[in-house]
Amino acid sequence: MKTKIVFTLIIIIFFHSCKKEYNDIQTQVQNTKGFFIVNEGNFTWGNSSLSFYDEQTHRVNNDIFYKANQTVLGDVAMDMKIIHNRGFIVVNNSGLIYVVDPVTVKHLATIGNLTSPRYILPINDTLAYVSDLYSRYITVIHTTKLIKYSQIWVGSSTEAMIKVMNKVFVTSWSFKEKVYVIDVLQHHVIDSIIVGKQPQSIVSDKHNNVWVLCDGGYPGNPIGQEAPSLWKINSQNHQVERSIYFPSSQYSARSLVINFTKDTLAFIYKHIYHMAINDTLLPPAPLISSSMQNFYTLWYHPLKPWLIVSDAKNYVANGDVLIYNLNGQQLYKFQSGVIPSAFCYYNK
Repeated sequence: MKTKIVFTLIIIIFFHSCKKEYNDIQTQVQNTKGFFIVNEGNFTWGNSSLSFYDEQTHRVNNDIFYKANQTVLGDVAMDMKIIHNRGFIVVNNSGLIYVVDPVTVKHLATIGNLTSPRYILPINDTLAYVSDLYSRYITVIHTTKLIKYSQIWVGSSTEAMIKVMNKVFVTSWSFKEKVYVIDVLQHHVIDSIIVGKQPQSIVSDKHNNVWVLCDGGYPGNPIGQEAPSLWKINSQNHQVERSIYFPSSQYSARSLVINFTKDTLAFIYKHIYHMAINDTLLPPAPLISSSMQNFYTLWYHPLKPWLIVSDAKNYVANGDVLIYNLNGQQLYKFQSGVIPSAFCYYNK
């Protein structure tokens, strides 16, 4: 009799622990309010991943794409956007876009046959542009049919994009010095603008001016190296209205972002700086100084007064995400995956 009781207890404990483990996994992919972190991973290692930070519990759930689908995300994840309540995750070296349910992160569809996709930008209710590092085209995808729709000839690699009215301004970063202008009604290039070497990131302000941050290249770059630079472009006539060069080419500049009121810029130049869009000079001192951190990407939260920063550490270990208030005081810090590089807000 005692043996049967003990055996029964073992079975109950076993099934209870299995149920708990299953429920824990399910809980980890039930995303409601917070933001996704796209962890780039290392080129050819296939170790990119997806994390989610819950703003209500202040907890992070890592590797949620794998937990939901029992398969890895792929090789170099670059970007994520929520479109029609679906998550579109761009995986660069795998040449595809995964479409997922943003609550469960379950795989819904794959848009494949892309050359080297980088970033995705919705342009209307049914279409989105996808930039590409090696292709001379921008790919247009249909965001409801989940297919490749068409291509736009650019004649160059394309990187970061921003939509202003009926135009898309896109940087040509890889060994280039241009920003291309695309008419989104006709889906073709209508102009190009010369800026500094290697335009890396782009935003628009409250006056619909376009701001471009150029990293300046690197030693041995085929087009040479110069100090990083910041450019202001009039989106109406495509004229450069301001260019500001950084004091030295010792550090690269990256990750230009703008706050939710669209009047303050922030960027990484070893440290983190911010400046008003009316400023004509670079700020003399950083908002946030780097000591041991390797600041990699910035993101202004769309609703909260938070500046969110990724620390790529040594590019091999799991990175950190740090949340600061707008005065540069650290509020929260958590670990994500390898090279956290993009953020995507989600509110169910």
